[in-house]
Amino acid sequence: MKIGYPDTKNRPGDSPLYSVDPDKRKKGKKYKTGADIDETDWESHNTGLNVQDISRIQKDKKSQYITSVYNDTIRPTKGRHFKMTWGEKERNFTPNPNRK
Repeated sequence: MKIGYPDTKNRPGDSPLYSVDPDKRKKGKKYKTGADIDETDWESHNTGLNVQDISRIQKDKKSQYITSVYNDTIRPTKGRHFKMTWGEKERNFTPNPNRK
């Protein structure tokens, strides 16, 4: 009797280690309803609130919105959706331009 997890190291499609990140970041991509907004993206709204003080993204007929602990409704500054201000390319920043 074999105890433990099945051997998936030879089958990349079956292993959770090889699974694709469902929320892969891309600059300008819309946040999904129910997602937590990233701290860096939240700072661009200049509300003075921390991400710990806000709810997950919600949606109504007007647009997406976030509520704060003070019961304020905060909507995107432009458009109807909150957008990501940085993506995977910006995250993998190398301070030395000569370094590959």
